[in-house]
Amino acid sequence: MAAKLASTGLSNSEIGSQLFISPSTVEYHLRKIYRKLGISSRVWLSAAIRNAILAAGYEIRSAIFLGR
Repeated sequence: MAAKLASTGLSNSEIGSQLFISPSTVEYHLRKIYRKLGISSRVWLSAAIRNAILAAGYEIRSAIFLGR
């Protein structure tokens, strides 16, 4: 959830307020996400999330089309 909120442009403080966690906890989780995805910024995070959504949509459409 922190990644999704970060990709919308919210600050760590704003994300923390919405999730009832501290900004430093948000930063910790984002740092782990960045490391796992091999990225270094919120811009790349937004792109990664957008690509994952598009890929998931493609897989769903393909499965429906192919009758899986």
